[in-house]
Amino acid sequence: GGLEPAQSGALEPAQTGGLEPAQTGALEPAQSGVLEPAQTGGLEPAQSGALELAQTGALEPAQTRALELAQTGALELTRTGVLEPAQTGALVPARTGVLELARTGALEPTQTGALELAWTGVLEPAQTGALELAWTGVLEPAQTGALEPAQTGALEPAQTGALEPAQTGALEPAQTGALELARTGALELAQTGALVPARTGVLELART
Repeated sequence: GGLEPAQSGALEPAQTGGLEPAQTGALEPAQSGVLEPAQTGGLEPAQSGALELAQTGALEPAQTRALELAQTGALELTRTGVLEPAQTGALVPARTGVLELARTGALEPTQTGALELAWTGVLEPAQTGALELAWTGVLEPAQTGALEPAQTGALEPAQTGALEPAQTGALEPAQTGALELARTGALELAQTGALVPARTGVLELART
């Protein structure tokens, strides 16, 4: 049911909705220092460069191919999940800049720019723009629409808190891709719904 603090380190299948070992990879702080081959999927020197992966998940070769030093710039991935090919591919210098990903989930190429996302949930391309979402939960299409300025006013931190099933709906596959639950309390299986292997890549559980 709910992830207790003592359970958050190593994610058990019953807690994660069926996360396979290849998905949980290096999601333990103690593993973040030096990334072992099993955690990185075999990062070659040319791929790792000066990339600092602090408390990250596992980067597969196909995911990191474009994450060379010249492309990452000052990109800092701090406590992130797993970057998938679709997210990393276009992370060129013009897009990264001084982009700081602090405890975020996954950023799609169209979401990046110089956008600073602190403690965010799931940001869809249509939701981003220059939008700054602090301490948010999971934004569903029905809630966001195109997120016009007049619509964002109600997205206050007090609305986020712990995401209950009634708030998140059933979390369809398209919504779970970059799901990040920050300080949500207990992650219920009813909230994760369809977190299947292909979609849990960027799942990051922060302080859950």
